[in-house]
Amino acid sequence: MLDGVLLRTASVEPILSSLFVTLIYGFAFWRIVKANRGNRVIECGVIALVVLLSYGPISKIPNLPDWVLTTVGLLMFLLCLVTMFFFFCREFKLPKSKNEADST
Repeated sequence: MLDGVLLRTASVEPILSSLFVTLIYGFAFWRIVKANRGNRVIECGVIALVVLLSYGPISKIPNLPDWVLTTVGLLMFLLCLVTMFFFFCREFKLPKSKNEADST
């Protein structure tokens, strides 16, 4: 009887701590995105961080098909590329030529 109580307590503690950490990170990321609305670098970067942080717990799920981890890894890689693309577009804006500026 005592072993069953200890087993339930041991399995609930990691779930509650993971939920608490997820809520804290979620609140922090929500505040960052809300403060920088319209900034695609921040928005894509936060989504990439969320995917990165979720990769660890997802990888610990038993009997998970290999294609799920591969897909999450590919999503993380693509989000990092999109974030870098938006960063470089923002930082290295080329000045418009006079012909383009006159036609608009």
